[in-house]
Amino acid sequence: MTELTTLRSATTDPHEADMLLRAANGRFAFAQEPGREFAFRVEQQGDSDLQVGRYSIGGDWISEGEFDQFCVATVLGGDYEWDIDGERDFAFRAPFLLKPGDTLYCHAQNVRMVNLYLSADRLLEVARTTSGDDSLVLAFDSPRPISAAHAGYLLTAAKVAGEFVTSGTIENDLVRASLFHRLALATVKCFRMTGEREERPVTPADVHRRFRRGLRFIEDNASLPITLGDIAQAAGGSLAQLDIAFREHIGMGASACLRRVRLGAARDELRAGRADGVETAAARWGFADAERFARAYRAEFGGDDLLRSPDAEV
Repeated sequence: MTELTTLRSATTDPHEADMLLRAANGRFAFAQEPGREFAFRVEQQGDSDLQVGRYSIGGDWISEGEFDQFCVATVLGGDYEWDIDGERDFAFRAPFLLKPGDTLYCHAQNVRMVNLYLSADRLLEVARTTSGDDSLVLAFDSPRPISAAHAGYLLTAAKVAGEFVTSGTIENDLVRASLFHRLALATVKCFRMTGEREERPVTPADVHRRFRRGLRFIEDNASLPITLGDIAQAAGGSLAQLDIAFREHIGMGASACLRRVRLGAARDELRAGRADGVETAAARWGFADAERFARAYRAEFGGDDLLRSPDAEV
């Protein structure tokens, strides 16, 4: 379990802003005279696998630098033009990808944005598990998403991640692990990769073995911040093969199975009085908020146990 870090600060000094960006996974420098309206604010949380940063940068400014990790940048407001190693485009509501070592030059004005920083090693694990190719190299054809639909999906995912930072939800280890996996999977699916290969055919015995291994891993580790990638690795297959195995055996994917196991564990705690109400149970078992937990609980088990808990009004 990796340590959570938090960065919240604001300044009108470009030199101080440079230092804040370095603390937020980048090596950037603002122009010496970014304009009288320059103002920089950052709110960022995460761990060594995933950092989610919300930025508000006022005025007309220019910066140049690079990131240490993979970065999916999403601009939610303002003007932002980027140049990545000679390739140029505008970024408003058009997410773009930066690889470690890419040089980014940007000219922007009054920008609001959310950046997603993903560990290169962990992103590679997800890419290999997704493709079923242990020799796959993280190589992307372009900083741009595959299509407008992919761009829209990334934009929505980034907004949700930013809201998790604002609400404090990202501080939950299980939620953060799940969020990392969703964002990593979105990255490898929404930006065109090279070097992928087709999965080999599998036998019924392969399917059964992967289901049994995956289910055992879920049952043994549901209280830990495991991801679908972890389950697939334990099962010995790709994400697609894992999904097929679970759907064939129990009619639901591995993600839904993990959710059901965690709901069952929360139900046991509530029945035994070991959890101090719904909010405690929801947080312990990785649900973003008590209201969503309550809806899922009622859909799965009905409301009797829940209605007897101290904060049943959610």
